[in-house]
Amino acid sequence: MPIHNPADYPAIIARLKAKLAEKGVVMGPTLSETDITAFETACNTRLPEAYRLFLQQVGDGCQDIRQPNGIAIYGLKRLADTEVKDLSHSVTIDDYWLWEEEEDEALLTNKAFEERLGNEGVLLLDQGCGDTYQLITSGKWAGEVWNFCDVGAGPCCERQDFLGWLELWVNSDFDADFFKDYVYPGDAAQ
Repeated sequence: MPIHNPADYPAIIARLKAKLAEKGVVMGPTLSETDITAFETACNTRLPEAYRLFLQQVGDGCQDIRQPNGIAIYGLKRLADTEVKDLSHSVTIDDYWLWEEEEDEALLTNKAFEERLGNEGVLLLDQGCGDTYQLITSGKWAGEVWNFCDVGAGPCCERQDFLGWLELWVNSDFDADFFKDYVYPGDAAQ
């Protein structure tokens, strides 16, 4: 399960930095501790250590990536472009929540979404059409990357921390199937 031990962060970050350079990905400038702390203060959170180290040692986001076949893949979002909002509210769901399957749609108020989804985290990747990957920053899922889309939200594939998620994305030439190993609630019984 790619939730890495902090002792392994330096080796994983070095490996990712080399892979990104090998693939011609131009990262944004690195961020200083002062830059990161200013964001954390403004957003009432502490970013996961792996992400902080990545921002300091590799860079802050990247532009869209053009593949050899000419197809453009959305790039990593920059922390510097992240909306300043209170990121201290925790996600309260434990698994994927498909709100389109809710029996009583009248209960799906903005308040219900806020209570279940918390702050939704820091946007890492926006694939368009409401399909995003976000780094959870508070609560028991802090440090994991979750998928948010127009019909639901929850962890992607097996639970991924930032470095596991990023390495899967890079290793797949930026076209990862983050859900290939995911077992949705109810599917295991079938």
